[in-house]
Amino acid sequence: MLLAYVLFHLLDPLAALHEAARVLRGGGRVGTVTWASETPPLASKVWDETLNALRVPSLPTLGNHDGLESTDAIAALLDTAGLRPVDVWIYDLEHTFTSEDFWNMRKESAINRARLAALDASTRAQVPAKVRRRL
Repeated sequence: MLLAYVLFHLLDPLAALHEAARVLRGGGRVGTVTWASETPPLASKVWDETLNALRVPSLPTLGNHDGLESTDAIAALLDTAGLRPVDVWIYDLEHTFTSEDFWNMRKESAINRARLAALDASTRAQVPAKVRRRL
């Protein structure tokens, strides 16, 4: 079973790992790829400021990085869920978005689609130009 880039999206990553352990066949394995934390790019600040200026309502946080911040924390989380950690490591990854890639990623994410859907059509139509101009 592979939990790829999912744990940090959950409010309770431990509950997901408990469920993975519960449904796993005897001798089965669980693998996960996640990120511990990230430093949001300046473009994220621009996005949020633009939506806030348009009075787009914020939505509650959907993720939780707690227990994902170090190899020891991840190993403890796996162990607490009844899974035996075999190998846990951290790898630094850096990605640079183009402004177009960033725009496409942001407008398609579930939380941002929900935020944009809260706008009337006229205001929603203003968002792309305002964000792109600032990016």
